[in-house]
Amino acid sequence: MGLCSAEMSDDVELVRWLTAAYNRGDLVTLREHYAPDIVVDAGDMWPAAGPVQGVDRVLAEFASIFSTFEHVEVIADHYVEHGGGVVVPSHWRGTMAGSKSVIEQPVAVVYRICDGLVSSIQYFHDLDEALAAAERGPITAKGP
Repeated sequence: MGLCSAEMSDDVELVRWLTAAYNRGDLVTLREHYAPDIVVDAGDMWPAAGPVQGVDRVLAEFASIFSTFEHVEVIADHYVEHGGGVVVPSHWRGTMAGSKSVIEQPVAVVYRICDGLVSSIQYFHDLDEALAAAERGPITAKGP
């Protein structure tokens, strides 16, 4: 990859914009702004239960979530430039199809941007974990 995060404020604006695209279920916009070899790790917070690499696989995971829930959204508390990444303490909220019950969980998300594309996303239960991960550097896929 090339130069990463030359202009952090641009990265924050990109992450804000992509959060809104996610909330609309706009996978086309996400695809346009995710690196082809993006790595996303939500651990036990999503069906893959570990890292997923490649834009097609990542968007398939998101599509699975969108099809399971009638409504899905990420509500960002704020955006923090930290350790070469953008850390976003948030609340993920979803309503199961056919239900009025809302499922909500706090998450802290770490985005890394390289050459204007999101190269990795990590989800954590705790903000301190996310801040530490942002300082450690980019993640890589493990396994197949």
